[in-house]
Amino acid sequence: MELQAVIIGYKNHARRIIDIVISSKKYSKIYIYHPDIKKLSTLSSLNPLVEITDKFSDLNKCSCFYISSPSETH
Repeated sequence: MELQAVIIGYKNHARRIIDIVISSKKYSKIYIYHPDIKKLSTLSSLNPLVEITDKFSDLNKCSCFYISSPSETH
């Protein structure tokens, strides 16, 4: 079974999580989610496994979720 992960958040602590997940090489696809996709434009060239998205429906296929956005956004 191929593992797919989603990381909710993109700055500060989330960026550290993104780097760790990419370097783990355990995932076939890594989604980075934010409801305002324009804020994710700086992440578009991170890694071929990374896909940025603002579509919550993309997350249905993921088996692992990292919620690393600020507490008030949960």
